[in-house]
Parts: sequence; C-alpha cells; structure tokens
Amino acid sequence: MIAADGLTRIANGRRIVDGVSVRFEGGRLNLVIGPNGAGKSTLLKLLSRLVRPDAGWVRYDGDGGREMSLASLAKIRAVLSQNVEIAFPLRVREVVMMGRYPHFTGRPSAQDEQACEEVMRLFDIDGVAERDHLTLSGGEQQRVHFARVLAQIWFPEPGRSRYLFLDEPLTFLDVFHQFDFMRKLQALLRSDLVVVGVLHDLNLAARFADSLVLLHQGRVLAAGPADQVLTRENVQAAFGLAPTILRPDGKRPILVFD
Repeated sequence: MIAADGLTRIANGRRIVDGVSVRFEGGRLNLVIGPNGAGKSTLLKLLSRLVRPDAGWVRYDGDGGREMSLASLAKIRAVLSQNVEIAFPLRVREVVMMGRYPHFTGRPSAQDEQACEEVMRLFDIDGVAERDHLTLSGGEQQRVHFARVLAQIWFPEPGRSRYLFLDEPLTFLDVFHQFDFMRKLQALLRSDLVVVGVLHDLNLAARFADSLVLLHQGRVLAAGPADQVLTRENVQAAFGLAPTILRPDGKRPILVFD
C-alpha cells in the first residue's frame, strides 16, 4: 500500500502538484490520468521517491513513515520513466540485467539470471536477447525496458510489498502490444505488488484500471472506479471536451469524442 497526504511540489513559483492526497492498494491496477501539464509525471516521481515534496508525505506499507535507504528501496521499487535512453551498444540481455543491479555486487547470481530469462520470455524478447538493443524498433526497445524494470522486483521480498511505477508505458507500442502489455500487467497483480501508472489514453485507462485518479492543474479532480471518474462533466472540466459516454457492459465507460 502507498499512502500520500498533502503532496505538493513547487517549481518556478508554480504548484505543479498541489496538496494531493491519494491511497493505492496492492493487487490493483491504479492509473493516473489528466491533460498535459496536470502534474501526472511529477506525482509519480513524488510517489516513487525520485523527488522530495515541498510539503506533505508519502508512506510505503510498513515503513512507518521512516524512509528506507536508497539501496533498500531499489530492491522493492522499480520505475519506468517516460523517456529512457541508453546510448551504449549493449545486448538486450545486458540491458535487462541492469534491473538486477540492486541485488548483487560483482557477478549476478543464478537467481538474477533466472529473473532476466523469465521477464524476457514474458515480454517476448528472449529471441533477441543477444542483439544490440540499439538495432531494435522503438516498440521492441520499450518491451526491453519493461523487462528491465520488472526484473528489478521480479521476486517477492518476504514481509515487504513491491512497488512498480510506470510513466506512459504504452509509448511506441502498436495497438496489439498495448493491449498485450496491459493484460500481462493485470496477470502479474498480487497483494504484495502495488502498481501505479500514468496513461494518456482514457479508454484504455477505463478498460483496465481498478482505480483512477484524474488530475487537473495539479489537484485531484476525481478518484475512484472508472465509471465514477470518467463522467462527461469531469472529462469536460479536465480536458475541455465533452464526450459521448457509452456503457455497453453497463459499467465501464467508453468515451467517444466528436
């Protein structure tokens, strides 16, 4: 579980995130949505402790408000940032192994090798494991980075939750791999895995999220299940467009913009 209260981040005199209080449970797919500049990526950085808030706090399950060391945190928390660039000509296998660096010094163990093999199979990149990752397409490279961040927290830590933060993970993916990734993410959900992601596609968010947080101008405009968050009024307030909302299954909305 992650709990945050009053999170605020100020840059150049502007409140990018302004008094945000949220709670995300394990075993659920938690997604953050909102227009450009709403503070989504900054909120993710605050929640993942990549940056410190100017006000408010973030607590991870069991830390009692005491922040872990970076070395300890790296073993249970993995972050996929929006723009990941590795300019060196590394093999795919080597890039994925980077996710295991917090778990070993010197040489990787058999468990580290196992984690990498399993995540490469999961994301269908085991067939290119020996290729220079720079020769891959943008979508293939994105799947390599999926494998890298998941390898970091692949094995459960006894008595501790694991945390996965994903900032626009569907970038560069075609529609098949977008759905494939979201379904695989759902299949990975366990009570000890807390997943928080940022998505732009409102219909994919509605289709897959267990809970949504809609940000607007750095504040929470709405939070809860998709059918409660993605109302015509909320979408118009956040995005300036009023969609037609269909509910073919009686619950999860599909947004149509004219």
